[in-house]
Amino acid sequence: MKLARIVVVAAALAGCEQSPPSQPSPPAPHVAAAQPSRQAPIAAPSPAVALEPLPRDVGGVSLGITFAEAGGKLGKLECHDNPQGFRVCTPTAAPAGSPSKLEVYLVHDRVVSLAYERDIGPNVWDFLNGMIARYGSPSLNGANEHDKQGRTHEIYGWKDDKSIYSVRFIWQGEEGARQLSTTAIALWDREVFQQWEEERRREQRQPEPPPPAEPAPGEST
Repeated sequence: MKLARIVVVAAALAGCEQSPPSQPSPPAPHVAAAQPSRQAPIAAPSPAVALEPLPRDVGGVSLGITFAEAGGKLGKLECHDNPQGFRVCTPTAAPAGSPSKLEVYLVHDRVVSLAYERDIGPNVWDFLNGMIARYGSPSLNGANEHDKQGRTHEIYGWKDDKSIYSVRFIWQGEEGARQLSTTAIALWDREVFQQWEEERRREQRQPEPPPPAEPAPGEST
């Protein structure tokens, strides 16, 4: 998954009413699944049903814990820093029960995001309707993107006061004959993400230092 895609989705959900990621994943075995968008309506949750808070943990790892605590849950982690300012870590040998292709994103030694892939079964609509029954109508409802491999990314996102949750269906093939390649899910700590955004804005507002002054004629360098 490309981090830039995840950040764009999270930023949208964190800052407004239409919003969050995920990055395009390597091709996975094709699984026949129900087609997105135009084939079935998404059921609205009953207003009398109390909605659940968005999930904040995956495989025993929770948003907001430290790098050391994440390592205690997942074992040895391989990490690298990326240009956006995140430290991205993956377990070298994920423990039993961990989701596929789990990635842990950290800022200032705290877990800000968890991204992974999931098998959702043969019917996208059953999965989506289950999410809506639990979390309400999505803030981001079926936005489409295309990656360099020609796949279509169909994105749904939810948010509450603490968290951002996005689901990305990655489709292979042309309209009318598409198959689900994989499903990527990302969780974000909304407060920490917004703090990271503000830090980035402050860094971008800082003026560049002036170039060194040229020596005066005859002055020794």
